[in-house]
Amino acid sequence: ELDALLAESMELAAKRTKSPKADLQELVERGALRNGQKLHLIDYKGNRVKKVVASVSGSSLIFENKRYSMSRLATQLLQREGFTSEAVRGPTHWVTDDGKTVKQLWEEAAA
Repeated sequence: ELDALLAESMELAAKRTKSPKADLQELVERGALRNGQKLHLIDYKGNRVKKVVASVSGSSLIFENKRYSMSRLATQLLQREGFTSEAVRGPTHWVTDDGKTVKQLWEEAAA
């Protein structure tokens, strides 16, 4: 009985593991994004932050001629807009022209 309980517990723990991080380069390789494609920053309400557009470059974003991770750039720019979060999930804050988040593209690619 203890063995069965342990096996069940291990099975539940395996299901709770984090899904892989969204990878821009992999999305480019799969054709979901392309290098040079523009992504728009959205705030926590889903509104586009005016004049904030970055472009995909491999596994990074290019903004004002500098290379950033999605999360680092989203954090910095949202703080500049007055939001106070210290840790931002970048893939949920970058969207394509048609409004799909990088997170949505990643989930579709993984399915």
